[in-house]
Amino acid sequence: MQPIKIAYNSSSVKAQLEYLIKQEFIASFGNFKKPALYLLGWICFIVPFSYLTRDNLVVLKGVLLSLTALAVFLAIGLSIPILIKFLKRNAWKRKTLLNLSKNDQYYFLSFDDDQISISTDMYNTNIKWNYYNYYTEFNDSLYLIPKSFYEAIACSRLELGDDSYERLKAILSTKLLPFE
Repeated sequence: MQPIKIAYNSSSVKAQLEYLIKQEFIASFGNFKKPALYLLGWICFIVPFSYLTRDNLVVLKGVLLSLTALAVFLAIGLSIPILIKFLKRNAWKRKTLLNLSKNDQYYFLSFDDDQISISTDMYNTNIKWNYYNYYTEFNDSLYLIPKSFYEAIACSRLELGDDSYERLKAILSTKLLPFE
């Protein structure tokens, strides 16, 4: 296939980075969603329980409210590193987009049934399809996802053109698993 010239600062890069960061956070911290919902449910139960029960259950109310407060402080403590990572990731995204906006360099992308190739003035990389585990499509962009989101490749319909985009999508659907 003829290499496709793609600008580093294409208009779809911001949306692609946002999608990959979102998927990274879902993969990394998605397992915290269920405990957070349990805690919310517990709070919704314990607050009315403490107000609606008789005063002779003061010890039980104290213990339950203390456990609830401890769980809330633990949840806040666990949320702080997630928030810090989120802020750092967004700062990295802004810095990357700023650097790319100042850069009018290009890279060349080509693909066939065996591999995808990326080349610049300084390097030429050929990556076999089995390096990637999954693919997905979101907002007219295709994402090739290996084990780490940091090494994902994103290509938009605008960058590739309709024919190349559909051809790449057809190859991905036979070589990789859909990412859900």
